[in-house]
Amino acid sequence: MKIFMFAPQSIPLPAKNYGGTQRVICALARAMTGAGHRVWVGAPKGSRPAPNLRTLTPAFDVVESEFGPRDDRADYMGDIAGRIPDADIIHIHAGWQHAAVAKRGIPILCTLHGNDEGLPPCPTSFVSRSHRASYGQAGAPWIYDTVMLEETEYCAKPDNYFLWLGGLQCGDRKGVFVAVDAARKAGVELLIAGTRGGVIMDRLAAVCDKKRRYIGPIGGKRKRKLLSRARGLIFPALWSEPCGVTMLEALMCGVPVIGSGEGSQAEILDPIIGFKCGRDADSYALAIRNVGMVDRAACARRAREYFHPEVIARQYVQLYRRVIAGEVRPPIGRGDPVGRPATQETPDGERRDRVPAPHRPVRARD
Repeated sequence: MKIFMFAPQSIPLPAKNYGGTQRVICALARAMTGAGHRVWVGAPKGSRPAPNLRTLTPAFDVVESEFGPRDDRADYMGDIAGRIPDADIIHIHAGWQHAAVAKRGIPILCTLHGNDEGLPPCPTSFVSRSHRASYGQAGAPWIYDTVMLEETEYCAKPDNYFLWLGGLQCGDRKGVFVAVDAARKAGVELLIAGTRGGVIMDRLAAVCDKKRRYIGPIGGKRKRKLLSRARGLIFPALWSEPCGVTMLEALMCGVPVIGSGEGSQAEILDPIIGFKCGRDADSYALAIRNVGMVDRAACARRAREYFHPEVIARQYVQLYRRVIAGEVRPPIGRGDPVGRPATQETPDGERRDRVPAPHRPVRARD
């Protein structure tokens, strides 16, 4: 199959530090290429999603022209639209912004990765059951995100610290202050890693100390080392997290996840791979003390089974075939992404406290 992917224009591929969606695109492109598909990627100038794979080279010729990262995404997509090769499908990861793409007459799939995007007028997929539910799109396709394997490695014997990893420019919706409070209550070392976030940095500096400290943005080998050797990832999402690539990366490394249970965490986390603690720092502190009860090998097995790039790539190829065959209809209505805490059931009656499955619910093991 010939596949053209549109990446968001804000960050070149692959992302060096922050950029979960960009990592997903790189992982998918590489996995699909490895499976024998022809893949092109439309992305910001300077992108090199897979420098060693020649089959991706045309993508760089397409995107490395006169434009670079800028806010006018419509111009970004419109500029590329006329040069899209004769693909079987166009997969947009950047939101619907330009009708010129539709004029090519090539089937289109748009995957939404956030909670604040409008619904596009084309077949659309989401990145978790709860993400789909937040848009009120019962019955629409959803496929979990994936990870770049080179940024993960399994570590059976961790060091004696916990990690919070995310984008501080997102404000406190990633729960960094809950993580700091919980680590202090549990008396453990917490490394806070992520891109800087303006005024939130002053608040963060006020609560940090020698054992709870900000270490700046991390990526590449440093990220792989710090993440894989952490005793646990503290990820107290305070919003309806669509999927949470950091959570998937941690599990792939065998690192237990101590989360809030909101958004996709409600359907992904269970006692085998981590904890769901709500918003109470005392609950997090208890989970931190009990993190040794989680089998790190089980975390890695779960991640490989459900979130490995080859698994997710196969699911997308199956969805592409459905889109090409006209079996996937555009979303109904405008949708209303709310970004609120997950509830026990989605509007279509699926429970969220189950082990993740590619396209069907699977009962969790207690």
